[in-house]
Amino acid sequence: MPIAEENIKLMAPQRLAETDDGGGRMTGIEIVDGNVNNMFSDISRLDRVYGRVSLREGFVAIVTDDNEVYNGAHVILTNPAKDPLVNVCLFSINNPAGVRTEARDRIEAYVVRGPVFFGWLWGNQLVGTRSLSLFQQPGADVPAVGDVMYLIENEGNANEYSEYVRVTSVDVDVREFTLEKSKTVRQVVTFEIGNPLRNTFHGMEITGYDNLQPPAVIHTTVVADAAKYYGAMRLTQSVVKGDISVGVDSIFTHLVPSAQSEAPLTDLKPGEAGPVVESGESKTVTAPSFACEDGATFYFGRGIKPGTVQLVGGSRSYTDDGAGQLMEGLTVSGRVDYALGTITFVGSTLWNGACSVTATIASPVSRINNTMLQAVDINNRGYNYTRILNPPPTPGTLVVDFMSQGKWYRLRDKGAGELTPDIAGTGTGTINYVTGSVVLTCGALPDADTAIMYGWGNPLEVQSKAGSVTINTAQINHILAEFPVKPGSVSITWPSGETTATITDNGSGILSGAGSGTVNYSTGQLLFTPTALPVAGSEFTFDYDKYPIATDNISANVSAGVATIQLSNAPVQAGTASVLLEVSIAGHAHVYTLTDHGDGTCSAGGWSIDVPVRHNGWDGHTKVGGITGTIDYTLGKILIDVSPIIGSETYSEPVITVIQH
Repeated sequence: MPIAEENIKLMAPQRLAETDDGGGRMTGIEIVDGNVNNMFSDISRLDRVYGRVSLREGFVAIVTDDNEVYNGAHVILTNPAKDPLVNVCLFSINNPAGVRTEARDRIEAYVVRGPVFFGWLWGNQLVGTRSLSLFQQPGADVPAVGDVMYLIENEGNANEYSEYVRVTSVDVDVREFTLEKSKTVRQVVTFEIGNPLRNTFHGMEITGYDNLQPPAVIHTTVVADAAKYYGAMRLTQSVVKGDISVGVDSIFTHLVPSAQSEAPLTDLKPGEAGPVVESGESKTVTAPSFACEDGATFYFGRGIKPGTVQLVGGSRSYTDDGAGQLMEGLTVSGRVDYALGTITFVGSTLWNGACSVTATIASPVSRINNTMLQAVDINNRGYNYTRILNPPPTPGTLVVDFMSQGKWYRLRDKGAGELTPDIAGTGTGTINYVTGSVVLTCGALPDADTAIMYGWGNPLEVQSKAGSVTINTAQINHILAEFPVKPGSVSITWPSGETTATITDNGSGILSGAGSGTVNYSTGQLLFTPTALPVAGSEFTFDYDKYPIATDNISANVSAGVATIQLSNAPVQAGTASVLLEVSIAGHAHVYTLTDHGDGTCSAGGWSIDVPVRHNGWDGHTKVGGITGTIDYTLGKILIDVSPIIGSETYSEPVITVIQH
């Protein structure tokens, strides 16, 4: 007899239950059609709040009393669930003896392990916990809500185990840690996960160098379709014979419970496209002892100009390719973060010993970037996209973002004309810096009704201020509290940086050292200009010895326009004599103060008469000239040329004051 519709049966497995070993081989027990709860249990109130995945196995069988040929059968869902919170789909694990854990693993395999995540588990993460802690370098990318991370411990060993976890919330905190001999700053990330850990993963403690390898390593994940799912969707419009397309409300369905959550983002920059620009001269940083192994990081301490790295460690030499890769000849041996100034090695243990890095100091330039949006709809949805960017991007500034399966993926221009994905295998592309043309190949099909977003920087007008800078310092005029001053005893000090700057006199009125100037020993006046900048808020300290004063009150002998003065105290210390010569012109008195210049000469400036007078040899001008003279320090004899004032009517006896030892 032919096979009828009622001969096609849905048969139960060995264990029709939600236990880990649920499923198994086919039995002869029929899952009767139309009976309530004959395959799935009722939905509890808790399941409606928190969500639940229910996996049940069934087998299609033909039950007849003869050996009629069975040419094939198929199973379809004809209607979605009436409850809008319930989603139903079918998939196969292609194993007639499979159990629930195998089906669960197939669902979880929608993502596969990606590159190593730049972060370390902070301490041990115990089985059953729903919160993980890790630490990173400040400014490193953190997991986003919805990301799936892959944890693996003892990789490559017999006791290896791993686990996928989904991030449900993220908290970031930058802290300073005090170590045994130093301090360090780390970015601490705490994120909650959807399900409790099934294993304990062992991390590491925070040290001055992040070059240790803990037993557990964190990886990012990438989307991979490991299974095919079949379901039913509602039509959004009628379909008639001959139509080549149909409209449905969605092509997606929920495999596992999911919820939307908010993650506030603070202290973000409005733009990030910016190259690393040279901002200083070449610098060499040396580490006396460095363990070069997989994940070992060398900290240069400054930003690095691309293409300038020269690293020597042990007997090996490395350079960078200008695109972020550390090269040993033609072999990629690590990566360089030019903005942070870090060099991270990849591969097995390489060497131990001293390490020296020479590079040009640089700094990333931040500013608002140009943006462009390219819409993705059902008509242009594909893997390849082209775009002309105007103005053309500056090398190293272009970033491209696209969304696939509800997750954003990013590609970056490293300055070599190629687009490199943040997650390996998620795309590639090229950029022409002259024309601005971009060719993008997405690693996964972008979602419809989303956009591909381009962000890039304009050519910069920056000026390097590196090198020495000449600072014009003001001249300082100061009169010492006590004078006359003993020649050779003056010392001026002040704090400059981490040292003390000093100026001294040479005994002849000249100041030198961390500045230059002069000192008048008789008046105590100092004029000097520092060349070492004082610390803000600091003060100058003046140390000196006061010189003893000797005075004479004697008359000057004037003859042939020259006033001769013989001091009673001789010899006289050079630069210390002060001569006061009082004169009277037409009843107008004036005292000339002659300054001893320390070289055997002295002088005094002119003066003014308020009312004009006339007499023989003087035309009545109100200006009276200055006078000069010579000093014999050994004999104590002073000669003053008074010819500029010979025309005066009378001289009073001058008062002579001499400072000497």
